[in-house]
Amino acid sequence: ILDLSKDYMMILTGSFVAPTLTVMLLQGQIPSSMFLTITKQWIKRGGNGNGSDYRTIHYLGAGVITFSLFLAFIPVISLWIEGANAFGCNTLIYFLSCIPASASMLYKEQALTDYRQPMDPNMLNLNVDIYQLLLLIPLTPIMMKVQSLNFFSNETTAPSGTIIEGLQCFFSPKEQEPFFSHGKYIWPS
Repeated sequence: ILDLSKDYMMILTGSFVAPTLTVMLLQGQIPSSMFLTITKQWIKRGGNGNGSDYRTIHYLGAGVITFSLFLAFIPVISLWIEGANAFGCNTLIYFLSCIPASASMLYKEQALTDYRQPMDPNMLNLNVDIYQLLLLIPLTPIMMKVQSLNFFSNETTAPSGTIIEGLQCFFSPKEQEPFFSHGKYIWPS
């Protein structure tokens, strides 16, 4: 469920986030994972000790990434103040997708290390993917409706427009290519 929620958070908002920001925002998973790991270890130790097995260089790297994320959010905040609410909200939701991604990674790590029987990491990922698929199938119509409700943009979208246009692009013959005009892909008639 964590991987699925991360995927939906990224898919629904990703097309409204600047491409250069998507690369930077995905790096937010590193400090997020460190924070969740430190918190988990601190709770496991009963609040005693520093709760971490990380070295100073790890903290330095996470600090550099956190600082760069702060710098990346400065233009987003300025656009948000100017009234581009959809851009700011989408960027924030895209960034917050790092939390379920980090939690999922920690659960997988715990499954691989804490159980007495050896577990094949490929089988673990296969099981996670199968459950994602089983949850994705009934949720797809709901997400198509969510896209049409304009939570993630200021423009009007026909119901299920993005998914249907994506399928058209994937299955269209090579001679029928969409062209980009005024911020949208347009299909020739």
